[in-house]
Amino acid sequence: MKSEPAHLIRCLQQIHEVIRRANEIFADISQPSVCREVLLSEAGTTYILALSEVYQISRRLKDGLKARNLVNKQLQHRLHEVDLVWNNLLSFLVFGCSSSQMLVHSGNSHPVIFQGCCYHAGCANFWLNCVDCTLPRET
Repeated sequence: MKSEPAHLIRCLQQIHEVIRRANEIFADISQPSVCREVLLSEAGTTYILALSEVYQISRRLKDGLKARNLVNKQLQHRLHEVDLVWNNLLSFLVFGCSSSQMLVHSGNSHPVIFQGCCYHAGCANFWLNCVDCTLPRET
């Protein structure tokens, strides 16, 4: 993804929002048995895997910043916020729903070449659907 902090911050804000909404959805389920049923359903499992893929985008961004030795307080703050909301979701799924089948997927995303730039398929998909209708370009 583009290394301009404003673009990365927007992406991280959207990642945070998607995971935050998931927290709200699961928090609204008052019965652990219903939560387990939802999580163990095909749709629930697919949803958790998709959320995990979204979280992995933040990990890729963090790794990219580290590899380029880019330090930005706003980006670090946004990454921390994403980690907090993700960890809240994980602990809710594990403890609040008593699910021993928590799924965390590392994402084997194949690269996509578009207009001479290489993107992780999951990253490009998330960007186009949640951040902006135009893929960022590396500068």
